[in-house]
Amino acid sequence: METINFKTSINISSAGGGCAMRLGDIDGDGRMELIMIKPEAVSDKRYFSHKAAALTAISADGELLWQLGNTEGDETYTDFDLPVQIYDIDKDGKNEVIAVMGGELLIIDGKTAEIKKQIALPDKNIGGSVTIADLEGSGYAQNIILKNKFSHLWALDANLNVLWDFEGNIGHAPVVYDINGDGREEIIAGYNVLSATGELLWKADMPHHAHSVCVECLYKPDEPVILICGPSIRAYTASGELLWELSEQAGNIVIGKFRDNIKEPDILILDNLSLFDSRGGFLYQKNETIYLPTPVTGFDTSGKTYIAGHKKEDICTTLYDGYMRACYTLPTFGNIACGDLLGDGNTQILIYNDETVDIYSAAQTDLTTAARPYPRQQPKQYYNVSLHNTLPLSQLSQGYVVDDFASQNILKWADTYSTLNRYNSFAKVSRSEFVLLLASLLNLKEEFSENFADVPKESTFYEAVGTFKKLGILKSEDNLFLPEQPITVAYANEILDKLSIPVAFNFNEKYEISKQDMARLIQSLNSAS
Repeated sequence: METINFKTSINISSAGGGCAMRLGDIDGDGRMELIMIKPEAVSDKRYFSHKAAALTAISADGELLWQLGNTEGDETYTDFDLPVQIYDIDKDGKNEVIAVMGGELLIIDGKTAEIKKQIALPDKNIGGSVTIADLEGSGYAQNIILKNKFSHLWALDANLNVLWDFEGNIGHAPVVYDINGDGREEIIAGYNVLSATGELLWKADMPHHAHSVCVECLYKPDEPVILICGPSIRAYTASGELLWELSEQAGNIVIGKFRDNIKEPDILILDNLSLFDSRGGFLYQKNETIYLPTPVTGFDTSGKTYIAGHKKEDICTTLYDGYMRACYTLPTFGNIACGDLLGDGNTQILIYNDETVDIYSAAQTDLTTAARPYPRQQPKQYYNVSLHNTLPLSQLSQGYVVDDFASQNILKWADTYSTLNRYNSFAKVSRSEFVLLLASLLNLKEEFSENFADVPKESTFYEAVGTFKKLGILKSEDNLFLPEQPITVAYANEILDKLSIPVAFNFNEKYEISKQDMARLIQSLNSAS
């Protein structure tokens, strides 16, 4: 087991004790900042939801950026959700902080802390969570869902007007997902599955209340399965047909491929680190109590997903692999968060208490410089944060790679990916995709008789790659192009230079280009012409 000592420590004592954390690029520098959330006290947390009492923004290298609210008080964050998210809700290209504070819903400028918009809450007991959704089919999530503890939720439009409300056994934070493919996200609120207009489509006949909800295409693409965790775990089709039931209670589950060489993802109960296959079959369980278990992807180059947590007697945090084997030790313990702070594809693990945050990386990392010098969009795993609902691993930002570029208008594609907040905006662009997009934009096509040995004739990028080879833009000593390999900044700039294009990527040459990077390049080329 390896001990990780690549650590940066920052002071967060100014935020007050007992805070929760959100991560996001709030000032547009390309790095994620920290929002520390001080919870407001409630008379009885069994019946009333928490609001935010104070927000403190801190940079990844420890600079206090701004603070709102009162950081005094004894209330501490433990096992409840808080109604604060980071997201570009007004679609201006900059992330806002969305918070329920002091009887109001606030839309806060992430950089300046200016209140951009505020409304009185539809009900004084609203709190606990803020959920961002696309209920109107615009292709961009601008609806906000608010709720009270367990019985009532409200859906708002982009102007913060109430569209509709719903009363029922709604559980903890709702989950939103387009389960029927109509372009609008449905809402799974506890045992209730609601349409985008608030109509009850169906409900699970289960007692008590739902602890956790997860939606994933477990068996076939485009056939989502809804997992609802109450006194047991049940799997339903999108139309409400019961597939199977597991006699296990779970406060939070995560779906992903934790084991090697499996076709269908596993189901991990985070409460007790029990692993089940996609049909609910028991695989194994960690026979020790692990506190604050947190899934971590992208921490090292192995491609593995780890579970970070610590045993009661430990003064350190351990990273376990999918077989519950200890792989790394981090010599700190406390609350755990994780995120790609610099936008370079490498995840940092943040372990924090009332005084400090220790930020761990698998390799030496300079947290003062972002990988890309422009504002970063907020993917769903960071804008719908919930203690009870963990996004399936396949839906994390790096999990979406495929698009049919050849069938789309290139400028429309670029406009979409440069501004639209969706999982696959952050996916890597392959060499073949890069060449296809450039050839389409520049309308380049040449007759050729030879292509690279690893470029299939039936592929959508065959003509584009062959054209670039004919023009001498692409060369290879071994006649291999490696079409599926992610394109680096260095290789992309080499191609742009051969095309005599003055616009180039101006960040670290070793980084791999994302679809958002590519979209912005295309827009620059189009405006330059």
